Amino acid sequence: MMILSSAITDNFGLRELALCAVLLIIVAYAKRLRDYMDYWKNQNVPYEEFSFFRGPISRIAREPFHEIDMKRLKKHGKIFGSFEGPTPTLVVADPDLVKLVLVKYFQELPDRRHVTLNDPILDNMMNLVGADRWRKLRPAASPAFSTGKLRKMNSIIHDCARITTQHLLQIAEEGKDFDPKEFFGHYTLDVIARSAFGARLESRSAQANEFVARLHTAFAIKPTFPLILILYAWILFPFMLKLHIFSPDTFLFLKNFCLNVIEERKQSSVKHQDFLQLMVDAQDRGLQGSAEGSQDAEDELCNLGTEQTVEKAVSTKALSKEEALSQCVSFFIAGQDATSSVLAYTFYLLAVNPDVQQRLREEVDGCFKVDVRFNEENVGSIRPYSYLPFGAGPRNCIGRRLALQALKLCLLHIVHSVELVRTENTRCYEAAIKLRGVKKSSKAAEVILEYWDSAWT
Repeated sequence: MMILSSAITDNFGLRELALCAVLLIIVAYAKRLRDYMDYWKNQNVPYEEFSFFRGPISRIAREPFHEIDMKRLKKHGKIFGSFEGPTPTLVVADPDLVKLVLVKYFQELPDRRHVTLNDPILDNMMNLVGADRWRKLRPAASPAFSTGKLRKMNSIIHDCARITTQHLLQIAEEGKDFDPKEFFGHYTLDVIARSAFGARLESRSAQANEFVARLHTAFAIKPTFPLILILYAWILFPFMLKLHIFSPDTFLFLKNFCLNVIEERKQSSVKHQDFLQLMVDAQDRGLQGSAEGSQDAEDELCNLGTEQTVEKAVSTKALSKEEALSQCVSFFIAGQDATSSVLAYTFYLLAVNPDVQQRLREEVDGCFKVDVRFNEENVGSIRPYSYLPFGAGPRNCIGRRLALQALKLCLLHIVHSVELVRTENTRCYEAAIKLRGVKKSSKAAEVILEYWDSAWT
């Protein structure tokens, strides 16, 4: 063997051997790439051709996610293969199959897309962790969103909605243009701070204004071409890069705020019954017992057939400092921007559709004049699992009912008190909504308010 090795070295030289090794590596990589690109073809599944520069990730700089997915759906059908970096991905748009994946076969498919952001706080968020850690975190937070706890929060949310309505009435009297997105940032911040953290931020105070401004910048990162390249590099080498999906300054601000309220709560002798107290208790001694849960009429209306399972909490280990802090930070990140965006977009739609606004107002006033439920005429026409704004199954959004409660109560108070009217600055849908990446309302959705005198107060 030594003679043969020496002969090969003498005949070819180290340079030739190195070249051969490189060629072998290139051939092996090319074969692996070909196998990867033919993955769905070999599975006999319709698929979207692999493309580095024309794939869905590169298109988010020009189009919103939902339009990209709709185009792919029309082209390839309800089930098709795709590629996300080094991972073949199956896209499922059939409601019956979605139900099977999210509910019936949850035990076999409990994990979500694996995401590593290389940050101890972001990587511990409930919606990003793997199944084993999710089973530890979810029971610790679930009792804060039980039916009984939400009933207790009702008066807090009503109070926040009344304060918001008073500010809107002042705007209506002054006849100023109205930017719903910025305005409702204060409302959602107030609801989250008071109901989940027991902290009262005076609406439109200097502290509240700074909070809303910072939370707004958290989602201000635009999907530019350099960011797309960074995203591709992160997908290929997640262990080497720290991806900033939020503004670093805003993230640090939220982290410090949550650290402060956690420390203040630990030093306080008063026991609260809110989300923050659950995180403090879970950090100190873990969770014992079972989470409250019930499948009521509101669940059925909001789930639209999702068959949310009542969670059974088991004895768990205490949460680490990073795990508890992470859930507090994610509460603000997940709740504030999404809820204010929905309210802003709803107000825009009501302003440009005055007939629908009038009908809504009549139904709201009618419900307060007589003891009847809201009209549910179109609930039965919505096919279950065809629209999942909060996800479905055991890993659905934990704050779903709180968000819907805050949305409905705010709309109830405001539609009763003011009328929304479009102005010269109220644009069409394309201008009112930022059509890149995640769809969000913009300042082009401004409306003007007019005082509406109703019989009840």
